[in-house]
Amino acid sequence: WVASLIVPNNFLRFMFIGMCLVSGVLGMYFFIKETILKDKAKILAQSFAFLGALFYLFNLGTLQQFYVPFEMFTVQYATLPWLFLAATKYISTGSSTHLKFFALVTLLSTPMAYAATLWYAFFLTFSLYILAISKSFKKFLIILSITLVINSFWLLPNLYFLLKLRDTMQ
Repeated sequence: WVASLIVPNNFLRFMFIGMCLVSGVLGMYFFIKETILKDKAKILAQSFAFLGALFYLFNLGTLQQFYVPFEMFTVQYATLPWLFLAATKYISTGSSTHLKFFALVTLLSTPMAYAATLWYAFFLTFSLYILAISKSFKKFLIILSITLVINSFWLLPNLYFLLKLRDTMQ
């Protein structure tokens, strides 16, 4: 709505898709630089992060997602690195600021659940990643709980449908 005050209506979708592309690449750069290569030399970490972000930008999956864009895939492309970065930072530091940032990015990533199967695949992969890097089971549960609570506005109706579907089949 705010962007429609500045950008013509027929250009809003293209602006959003472009912002998703840029956000995803920047997110991947910071994810690689801040988490995977944090112990390496600064120049080396920046070089690898830059190359990783370029790979994220120039691969066939990106071409497939942005050639004929569908918003749930572009939102996932934009928010996936930020979700992994925020969760990793919270698990490593325990900072409430990183937890709030994770909650914000999770809220912004909810359009990727337009078709729930995409979100289920993300959630499974994300859960395994968090379980693998987490030294504290409490932090693991906090991250998963926040993810489920923020997505509960569409998860609960899906679960209700599944339960009622099961009842009608008996």
